Order: sequence, then structure tokens, then C-alpha cells
Amino acid sequence: MIHKSLHGNGSFKGGTVWIGYYKRWCSIVAGEAILVLGAGRIGYVTAWDLSKRGYEVFVGDISHETLRNISRKLNVETVKVNGLNRNEIEMFKGKVSVVCTALPGHVSVDVTFNLVSLGFNVVDVGIKSVEPLSEIHNVAEAHNAFVIPYAGLAPGLSHILAGRVYFELQIPESINIYVGGIPLKAKNKPLKTNITWSPIDFLRQYLRPAKIIVDGVIEYKDPLHYSGKVVIPMVGEFEYFVSDGLRSLPYTFPRVKNMAEYTLRYKGHVNAMKMLRDIGLLSEEPISIGNVKIKPIELLAKLLEKHLTMDVRDKVVLYVEGSRDSFKKGFLVVDKYDEKNKMTAMARTTGFTQASVTILALEGLLPRSKGVIYPEEIGFNEDCFERLWILLRERGIKYREIE
Repeated sequence: MIHKSLHGNGSFKGGTVWIGYYKRWCSIVAGEAILVLGAGRIGYVTAWDLSKRGYEVFVGDISHETLRNISRKLNVETVKVNGLNRNEIEMFKGKVSVVCTALPGHVSVDVTFNLVSLGFNVVDVGIKSVEPLSEIHNVAEAHNAFVIPYAGLAPGLSHILAGRVYFELQIPESINIYVGGIPLKAKNKPLKTNITWSPIDFLRQYLRPAKIIVDGVIEYKDPLHYSGKVVIPMVGEFEYFVSDGLRSLPYTFPRVKNMAEYTLRYKGHVNAMKMLRDIGLLSEEPISIGNVKIKPIELLAKLLEKHLTMDVRDKVVLYVEGSRDSFKKGFLVVDKYDEKNKMTAMARTTGFTQASVTILALEGLLPRSKGVIYPEEIGFNEDCFERLWILLRERGIKYREIE
């Protein structure tokens, strides 16, 4: 249950978050550096933002080639490091205040445990774990460290806005999140989309049962069967399918009776994906072709990498809406590919959110100083929310309120 008070600190116990108006806790010592772990599209944008703002930034990755590319573009120090190796990350002890992790989801949990068990503060964009994150919370709290999971676009900015909807409507009856990374121009594109992240992870989102809340009960839905059309205010009509992005919200907002996250696509996409699944191209079961065994989904991912990752000019649409009785509240964010800096909208909205949340920590504006701090808590807190959007607006990312 969420409790709002005018005084006191937040705490996290057994999956329940207590949120209120917070006094600022002591800020992290100025001048200490930030480690960005993972130098892909997201990590690059996070490091770009923080270094442009004057912070000392280390960028760590397992690839020498990736680090060389970063060194040519950014004024940062690079280091080859594997987050799964405790000895390698321990060398940053006492050197960095926060570690921003932008790693593949399948390694993010183990890397986060490594970091917090060594006392590092973590701001993460890709952690994949079973909610609530009680184990990570307990380890972080025991080592006087904090972890902010889901500090990207969705989950992340979506949850921050959901927290704001919750705050303004004072326990809404429903919260719906609509979010999509779509091409600037869909004409002649197979599947009516492009791919700005891992093709295999892109495909697996159509296979995972998606958790939603219906009349206060958790239900799991087939993404391609729980789909439809929606008109996003001021943007237009899209197809949607349900996606598994609620993450922490059912636990932090247990009194909201109906919640779901939906992925947005252009018209025609959902039927195309249904066809691919129906003929077996999304299957994880190996098939034999001559003397070779291959998983159909891996073959399809390779083909999509060839055809759908070349033109990455994209647009992000994020719309979070809530309702209570006759009252409604919505927040809309639309961002486009940055031609000047060659940054995708997906990378911008994810990396700039991660960087901005990190700055909140460095400035001592987070609700609490240790344990797991969910992004929806930022939306619930006036000082955090306003400061975050000052930082994002400086990067051209804005929201509109929809009544």
C-alpha cells in the first residue's frame, strides 16, 4: 500500500514502498566519477550526456573495439572490464560514486549483485528479475548502497509518469502505459517497423506472457492475442499488443485495480507477427536443415538484423494515462531521431533518462539513500520529478499533460 505523509523517510519492506514528501538526504561527494558499464547505443548516450555536463566518466565494456569507438567520440576514460568479474569491478572502489549499467538483460541481475555487494550505487536500464527485488534490496541496504532499476524508457520514464499519475489522481482506478519505438517512415518497411536494439530480444517480446492487472488480480496474456487499436492524443492511431513492462508497479501500487503496458506499432504489424509465429519462425525449438540444426527464431533474428537495423531513424511515443471516477490524467512524450548527433529516439529517451536519474542521485534528491528505489517514486516526489524534467528538457525531451 502507498502511504502519503508530509514528513519522514521512505522505506522498502517485503515488496511495499512507502512514498511521501522527502527531505533531501546528504548528497554524494562532488567530484567523484561515474562508471558507465556497457558501451552500446544506450551506454554511449548516457556517457555522452554526463560527460557533456562536466562529470568525470569512465566507460567500461568487454570489447576493445567498442571502447576504441567511444574514445574517438567522447572525452571519457575507457577501460576493458567485465561486470561479472568481481575483481575487475573492484578496482573502481573509491573512484566512482555511481555505476550506470546498460547491459544485456540476461547478465544484469548478476552484475547488479556484484556491484551492490561491493558497496557500489547502481542506476540500471535493463535489469530482468522476479519482482519484488527483495534480495537485491537487502544486499544493497546491508552495504549502504542504492539500486535504481528500470531507469530507462519503459520501464523507466513510463514508471516515473505512472507515479505522477498516481500522485495527482490519489490512487487511480486504472493506469495504462502505451509505448513504442517506431520508424519515422514505415512505407516499404517489412513488418512496418525498424529495430534499434537486439533483434533476438525484439522477437522474444512477442512470446513472453505479459502480466497485467484486471480487477485487482494478476493475469497473464498472450501478447499477439491481446491486441487492438488505440488513438493516442495529438499523435494518431496505432496498433497495440500487450507487453510485459509493468515490472514493479503491481507491488508499489497494489491499490490500482487495473494496469497494463501496451507496445505501439503501425497498422499491419501485429498480423504480420502472428503469421510469422503461426508458421514457426518464432520457435525456440531447433530444426534440422541438412546436417545443421538451427533455432528458427535465431534465423529470423539474423534476417531482421540485415533488413531492419540499417535505417535506425525512429520516433518514440510514450503515453501514460490514469483514471479515477470521472477524472482522467495523461502524460505524453514524443521524441525523434537526432540527425545532428546520430542518436536514435530510443537511445535518447533511455540514455538521457538514465543520466538524469544519476544526476538526481549525485545532487542528493533521491527519496532514500540505500536499498531499491523504484522510478515511480521519482514521479511521486515533487522535487525529484521537477528536477528530472529540467534535465530532460535540456536534451529536448518534453512531456505534455493531457486532461
